[in-house]
Parts: sequence; structure tokens; C-alpha cells
Amino acid sequence: AALDQTGSRIEAAPGAPEQAFCPHCGCVVILRQRSRNHLSGDVSHFWRHRDHDNVDCAASLRPVFVLPSDHLL
Repeated sequence: AALDQTGSRIEAAPGAPEQAFCPHCGCVVILRQRSRNHLSGDVSHFWRHRDHDNVDCAASLRPVFVLPSDHLL
């Protein structure tokens, strides 16, 4: 999850704002999506640090994926 301007958690999901803040370092993160299956159209959403923002943040080394609830293990 990321944080909005008031410090509230925002999950990476359709309808989330395009930008938020990293809860670890406070830098701007961008809502991104990646196709999980191009045939079915399944998409996973995740937050990613803006290019070259705080490359030392542990969270910038790996995107945090949020899968739809029907795909939970």
C-alpha cells in the first residue's frame, strides 16, 4: 500500500489515484499495472517509485503487487 496526502493507506487497485507516497521513504510512487494474462485481460496493479527517486529505499527494489481477491492462495 501507499499513502495519500493525509497519511491514509491506499491500495494499488483500479480507481486508485495515479500518484501517492511511499510509506517507507515518503517519495512519490506511481500506480502501475501489468498484464498477468493477455488472453483473459487479467491485470495486477502495483505502486512503483518514480524513476530515479530514492533508489536506496528498500521498497523501490521490488514492486508490491496486489492480486484480485479471487486469486488469493
